Amino acid sequence: MNLINFIFTFSFFLSITIPANPTLYYIDSLYESGDYKNSAKILNELYNEDKNNIDIVYRLARSIFLIAEEETNLNRQSDIYYKGFNYAKKALSMNNNNGYANFWYAAYIGKIGLLEGTEQKILNSYEVKQYGMRAIDLVPDYEHSYHLMGRWHYELADLTWFERSIASLVYTTPPEGSYEKAVEFFRKAIEINYNDIRHHFWLANTYRAQGKNSLAKKQFGIVISLKPKNKKDRDMQNESKKYL
Repeated sequence: MNLINFIFTFSFFLSITIPANPTLYYIDSLYESGDYKNSAKILNELYNEDKNNIDIVYRLARSIFLIAEEETNLNRQSDIYYKGFNYAKKALSMNNNNGYANFWYAAYIGKIGLLEGTEQKILNSYEVKQYGMRAIDLVPDYEHSYHLMGRWHYELADLTWFERSIASLVYTTPPEGSYEKAVEFFRKAIEINYNDIRHHFWLANTYRAQGKNSLAKKQFGIVISLKPKNKKDRDMQNESKKYL
């Protein structure tokens, strides 16, 4: 049975609606199951055949980002992020009204800021907010955009005194983040997808930063109760057990 026939047969039994391109449906199923390397392998093959298909380009950026997250060698991880960033930039240049392209550009620009140090993190934070909020406007039911903005507010609210001093040198008016806003965004992400461990983990961290320990404990408990789909999820569960 070839790939296309398998997808149609599998979907029939699960009553799943097939998108226009069944191969992309299969790639998305690999992504959802945490198999980022195989999804990237297929996407690379598709990209070599059609370099101007935005649905392929932003998905390739997505898979590479998640492969990088699981890489334990920091030098190798950095190289993977920069490679994926090239695809994210290309997707955005192809269509700046594509919500997913906006999201992955924002995700990468935020990650690049973290890799390059405090000053660059603050410099990049404006673009993270710009493209992250644009992604929400374009695809309002995409949970990851809300998570991104939750992390944006959390990271800025959590800046140390030294980092805030740098921020005031970089900009007259440094970007402002708040734990309260972070909570709102994480709750919205959970409303869309309750089963994503990351949303609960970072909501718990935000409550903990606010000193709301009973609420944090509840969320850490949820993290442990959910089924992990990748190494990152398992790491967050282990961290949650330490907090509890």
